[in-house]
Amino acid sequence: MKFFRLIFSCILIFTFNSAFSQKKQIETVNIDPAFDIMSKAVFDIKNEKIVHDNLLNDAFVYVDCSQEKSFQDIINLQNDFIRYSDTVTWNPSCIYWVKITINNTLPHEHEWVLNLGKDLNLVDVFDPLPALNQYSHKRNGIFISPAERNIDEIVSQTKVRVNFFPKSKKTLFIRYQNINNRPIKADLKLIKKDKFEQDVKYRNLSQGIFQGLIWIMVFYNFLIFILNKEKVYLYYSLYLLGTGLFLMVMSSLALDGVNGEVFHYIWYFAGLCVAFYFLFMRSFIRTDELFPKMDKAIKVAIYIQFLVVIFVMLYHFTKDIKLIAILYFLSIGLQALFILVLLVWLLVILNKKKTSEKINKKLMYFFIAGSFALIVGAATGNIMNFLDIAQRTVGGTFIQVGIVAEILLFSMGLGYRMKLNEKEKQNAQENLIIQLKENESLQRTLNQELEQKVQERTQEIEAQKEQINKKNHLLVKTNKKMTDSITYAARIQAAILGDIKHVEEELGDSFIFFRPRDIVSGDFYWLKKIKIEEKTYKIFVVADCTGHGVPGAFMTVMGVDSLEEIVSSEKIWQPHEILYKLDKRITAATTQRQTTGRQIRDGMDIVILVFEEGTDKAYFAGAKNPLFHIRGNEQLLTKGSMSAIGGTTRKEKSFVMHEITYQKGDIFYLYSDGFQDQFGGKKGLKYMSKIFRQKLLEISNFPIATQKEILDKEFVEWKGTQSQTDDVILAGIRM
Repeated sequence: MKFFRLIFSCILIFTFNSAFSQKKQIETVNIDPAFDIMSKAVFDIKNEKIVHDNLLNDAFVYVDCSQEKSFQDIINLQNDFIRYSDTVTWNPSCIYWVKITINNTLPHEHEWVLNLGKDLNLVDVFDPLPALNQYSHKRNGIFISPAERNIDEIVSQTKVRVNFFPKSKKTLFIRYQNINNRPIKADLKLIKKDKFEQDVKYRNLSQGIFQGLIWIMVFYNFLIFILNKEKVYLYYSLYLLGTGLFLMVMSSLALDGVNGEVFHYIWYFAGLCVAFYFLFMRSFIRTDELFPKMDKAIKVAIYIQFLVVIFVMLYHFTKDIKLIAILYFLSIGLQALFILVLLVWLLVILNKKKTSEKINKKLMYFFIAGSFALIVGAATGNIMNFLDIAQRTVGGTFIQVGIVAEILLFSMGLGYRMKLNEKEKQNAQENLIIQLKENESLQRTLNQELEQKVQERTQEIEAQKEQINKKNHLLVKTNKKMTDSITYAARIQAAILGDIKHVEEELGDSFIFFRPRDIVSGDFYWLKKIKIEEKTYKIFVVADCTGHGVPGAFMTVMGVDSLEEIVSSEKIWQPHEILYKLDKRITAATTQRQTTGRQIRDGMDIVILVFEEGTDKAYFAGAKNPLFHIRGNEQLLTKGSMSAIGGTTRKEKSFVMHEITYQKGDIFYLYSDGFQDQFGGKKGLKYMSKIFRQKLLEISNFPIATQKEILDKEFVEWKGTQSQTDDVILAGIRM
């Protein structure tokens, strides 16, 4: 589990890091036609050769060791350029600007690929666009992100595409910069587009065959893992997967036709490959069982490698690519050295005179030989590439041969390991057969005794089964009676609360979204129109009683009955006074001591909104629950008292009346906490009050009927397969 948590963390950081890819910046500079006319040296394209070499001999160079000159500055320093010669040192601590004028003498337009050199970090090519009187900014290099590369290839030879109109000349400016302290290896060549595309096809074919071998082994070993659940095959398939993806990017096979930052981060699989290698090593040779000290060292190396990868991903935000590269390749180098130490350690153990009988030397030699094959191949190829002994393809071939040899030896080792496991299983089966035969006679005796006991027990079970069936039948009848009774109670409750459509008509342009959790509800609404001293008041209540179902329904009956008496009989219309009266009645009715000495702590959260007809005045008071008021895009949340109605609290309660002057088009929302407390969504979380109010604001301009439909659909979709948490009531009134 710890291993998979590490993998998950790397994926999270990888995903987050990908979102912050570098943005392309283009420097716009007007073209000066004098560059082409005044050029002292020109390279002429006189024929359609496949490759034109040695363009540097006709180029001019400017050295910027301050590394502060912009392209505009270079345009103004034409007289400071010097003719290129072999004495140019290409110091990596300086930036080199190369200017070359190329004349297309041919009578037709040509597209070429300009080879800029090899092992280049950052290269910027400024290609004139006469029609726009500007320069096209083309970039490439090892440390340029794939999204910015003119030709998206991670290969040693850096290239860009250039186009030449018939019988015309253009002056290109090229900026060279290496940040890894390696010498700048500039070499200008023009390669025919067809030749370049043919080379790419040949490379893709050869790499495709090599990648095919790796991916076949990935799926083969992963399939074996699925079938027999041995982790060694999972780690081996992950190791091969990382190796294949890394080499796919290194050979540019994965980048053809794809413009995505995501492939840039597959570089990190180089680091993860080392971790997968160690995991495979632990499982393959069982270091935890055979070599405990070595196993501890390998565990530390695994954690270090994951931490390095995570650190490099995080540090990528600084864009200090030089430091990132140093840290990254230093960690891989140290891990490679550690692998050599482990292999030598294993060889020393295997060549001791006395070794444990549990250690299978042949299996160990398969692992050591495979690891050394990769090390020798990779070391040979990288040394050849670093020293420029041969072409890069030769060095790459040595690396791939080492990988193929390692895959073959590891696969042979896994096959031999599977053979050993099968032999162990066979021996275990033979021993099991012997043991079974010894137990067979004992089993016969036990069976005879068991048969007799089973018959006796069967008779008892049949008798018990008959009794259970009778009880089940009785429970079904009882449950039906209870359900019928509750359903009848629901009709009574609906009659007490009144028809929703009728209440909506009385309120005016309004809706009531009412969804009980059970058959009967602990939430209720109540509307009363009363005339006092020549003034008419419309009193609307939304309440959430303690509990739901039958207990909550009892509280709704008590609440409605109390409200009727307070408003109709006592002629009280002020919402805060209603709350005081209601609190006294509910508290007196529910705070009773039972024979057990415990108290009933029932009550309700309530919102009261009173409209004075003939005016633009409204009066609000609430216990726990708020009033949400929207005017256009402006929203106002008026909170209710912190005290609920009822309960057994001894603290003095305070209810406050808020006077509101409303305007036409204003909308008031009164609600319980059922909607916002509903669990659901993809993660099974609560809807939450902030999101709930934002939803109300979004739909506030819709017609009232449409709002109700939207809220109903939103609640159903959010709840999904989850059970309803609580009763839900929500009322919206547009003035």
